[in-house]
Amino acid sequence: MAVIKKSKLNIPMTLGLALLCLTLVSMHFTGGLYARYTTNSTSGDSARVAGFDVADLIKQGENEIKVGDPIYLVDFKPGDSITYDIKLTNSSEVAVQYTISYTTTGNLPLEYSEISGTMPAKTDGQVESDIEYIIKWDSTKNDISHIGKIDVIQIIVKIEQID
Repeated sequence: MAVIKKSKLNIPMTLGLALLCLTLVSMHFTGGLYARYTTNSTSGDSARVAGFDVADLIKQGENEIKVGDPIYLVDFKPGDSITYDIKLTNSSEVAVQYTISYTTTGNLPLEYSEISGTMPAKTDGQVESDIEYIIKWDSTKNDISHIGKIDVIQIIVKIEQID
């Protein structure tokens, strides 16, 4: 008589294999969905910076002085004054603000002024501004300790874009 062997069904192994098959099938379909709804695009843009071109010129009589160069006041005495003509030229596409100031060694009791103003952007041609900058020594400040001293100054022109 033949013995019939009945095999046992391994339930955990069967469930694991079914779960693995379902996972693989769902991953296959999910990958297709993701690829279908992904988009790709390219674009371009360009911008231009406004031109900034401001020139400055300092003159004392016929002598031209570069901004920031030292100016030596020798033989300057109480009651004397010296005038510098400063010409600013705005050829920029933007409005600018300027401040004219100074630095000094402080050897003499000189009086200076700080000047500030604005210049609009050019429309046709250029915008010019003529400024008179005066350095003077008050005649009442004539202390004997200042005899033989010189002073060195620098005129500083600071220009900034305002719009």
